[in-house]
Amino acid sequence: MNLDQIIKISNALANDSRFKILQSISSNPKISCTEVIKALDITQPAVSHHLKILNDAGLIEINRKGQYGLCSLNNAVLEDYLKSIQKIFLKK
Repeated sequence: MNLDQIIKISNALANDSRFKILQSISSNPKISCTEVIKALDITQPAVSHHLKILNDAGLIEINRKGQYGLCSLNNAVLEDYLKSIQKIFLKK
């Protein structure tokens, strides 16, 4: 993972709402966008904005089922990000 990707993911995780959304998605695989809105009491436009940023960073995948979107954690990207952070800061 290159430094630009690491920074993009770090910026996505720096927002507390996005962090909470990612936490919600990680504990409930295939959660719908509507369920995220209800679980976190955030407006639909705000959730859509945050989901787009998380998706652009590669942290989540959104699969469309008709008019609904099902969100899931992209484990491979998250694991790669964590390994890259370890290499940078822990020199492993």
